[in-house]
Amino acid sequence: MSLLKWARRNPTQISDDTLKQIFNSLSDVVLALDANHELITINASWSNITGVAVEASLNLSFTQFIHPEDRANWTQSASNLEPGSPKIIWLRILHTSGDYRWCEMRLQPISDSSNYPVSATLCDITPQVRHDQVRAASHRSLQSLVNRLPAMLYRS
Repeated sequence: MSLLKWARRNPTQISDDTLKQIFNSLSDVVLALDANHELITINASWSNITGVAVEASLNLSFTQFIHPEDRANWTQSASNLEPGSPKIIWLRILHTSGDYRWCEMRLQPISDSSNYPVSATLCDITPQVRHDQVRAASHRSLQSLVNRLPAMLYRS
């Protein structure tokens, strides 16, 4: 009931602290980038994906957090942004532990009149990707075994 009362409030009555709490409570990373791909703002979930504190990441290039093999894909996708046309990119984000996390990034310009700044969400899809990789490896093993059979089996 109190949630309905809160939703009916005038948006100007919501405090900055409340908006910040909502922003940081999200499980997906929410961020904004400027034209140089520097991080303007990020929520608290960023630390879970990268291992780097939010305050230490602000004004740094987003590209430095991307796996080197995915940087060309990122640069191409970011340069082809158009207002009103969101992009979906899969890329790996580096963690301070040396590991990386697969993320699905949804990227779109904030304004309809210009390409920058852009807002983006990063959803951690590492478990899904690893499951797919294990399944593909299992399929390859079975296929390899079948290909090595010296004779054809049949039912008489």
